[in-house]
Amino acid sequence: MENATKALLISASVLIAIIIIAIGIRLVGIGKGSVDQVDDLSNNLTSAMVNSQFESFEGKHIESVKVKQLVRRIITYNEKNSSNKITVIFGTSSNSTSYQTDLEGNVIDNLEDNKTYKVSINDFYGNGLISSMKIIKE
Repeated sequence: MENATKALLISASVLIAIIIIAIGIRLVGIGKGSVDQVDDLSNNLTSAMVNSQFESFEGKHIESVKVKQLVRRIITYNEKNSSNKITVIFGTSSNSTSYQTDLEGNVIDNLEDNKTYKVSINDFYGNGLISSMKIIKE
């Protein structure tokens, strides 16, 4: 009888240990999901903050002075970010060229004073950051 009692106590202890381990594994899984959600939210907020500095220039009838400000922001951004650089598509509705380097010489120097431009976001990277913007002379 004593052996049976000891065996039942041992099996109960093993069962309780298995239940505790299973609960621990479940809690770790729930915690990892929460961390992943927070990480995704953080990435989305970062993309939104970065994009907002360029989105404010979007629209029609944008003066060349404001377009120059936009391009200078893009130049600064591209200098600080080796990946996820912004390409500028610049020209007219019938003839435009893509630039990622020498934006000063290729875009700013070719903006005409007292002219207006249509500025739009053209594309995004997979992480939500802007990958290209169009600047088209109106």
